[in-house]
Amino acid sequence: MARKPVSIRQKRVAERILEILSEALQTAVDDPRLSMVNVVEVRVDRELEFAQVWVNSAVADDTERQSIMRGLRAASGFLRHVLAQQLTIFKVQKLLFTWYDTFSYTHLTLPT
Repeated sequence: MARKPVSIRQKRVAERILEILSEALQTAVDDPRLSMVNVVEVRVDRELEFAQVWVNSAVADDTERQSIMRGLRAASGFLRHVLAQQLTIFKVQKLLFTWYDTFSYTHLTLPT
């Protein structure tokens, strides 16, 4: 079965969540594990119930990556609170964080 196309509303909500989370991680969150985290992409499901958030950090090795993901899970309640204050939708999405692993593969694409 083919996936249904993403609606304009989903795209707009995802873009706004990306902006808010990026700013909140840089300014509002005091957890030192999250100081160098970048939000790469956000996708929202059709019901606007869940937001899949891809993050990465240029300075993270495997142990730091696990620590960052634990920090994001711990801060998810606060981040949802920040979203609730700035989004104009009825229900704030549950945040599902996923590590975006681009930086670990960049050395493979550079010419030698």
